[in-house]
Amino acid sequence: MKIVCKSLTSSYQVSVRLVNALRDSGNKISKRGHAPGDIYEMLWEHLNTLDATHCLFVLDEIDSVGDDDDVLYELPRCNDNNNVTETKVGVIGISAYSMKVPE
Repeated sequence: MKIVCKSLTSSYQVSVRLVNALRDSGNKISKRGHAPGDIYEMLWEHLNTLDATHCLFVLDEIDSVGDDDDVLYELPRCNDNNNVTETKVGVIGISAYSMKVPE
């Protein structure tokens, strides 16, 4: 599942977008008014009931969220932390910036 994060400025906004991407169009959640922990619980519930063995999230332009890297901490660890047990979750983050690796 690919999410374009260019207009998203926080892990909260990315998480809401992920939850809404997994929901039917008539069952979307609002962009405000939820505790971050509740958003992650909704996400874990959707991933546990997903009709798939694996789910790969591609977060394009993830650098837009700045220093708020909570979603990058939570998603890759959701299986190890037993938040998601029925679906193996993977994350690819794509950044618009390049970085030189020291030789």
